[in-house]
Amino acid sequence: MNSLDPSLARRRQQRLAHGAVSRAIGRGELVRPDVCTACGDSDRWIDAHHLAGYDPQVRLLVQWVCTRCHPLGHRRAGVAT
Repeated sequence: MNSLDPSLARRRQQRLAHGAVSRAIGRGELVRPDVCTACGDSDRWIDAHHLAGYDPQVRLLVQWVCTRCHPLGHRRAGVAT
């Protein structure tokens, strides 16, 4: 049987999505901005928040948010961080 625990499967999809964003940044396909698109802060690290989930078709659909705003986006969406 090859079924994964749903939480393990989700974590695997997250890792794959994070890797896809990192590779896209390295290739110049995505550019990490210097400011948070949610609050305008430029003093914090800017994360890629996956807006539409972690499926391969939407892995690069991200919003660039600071480390303070990123968890807030997950809470609003009802997703555990």
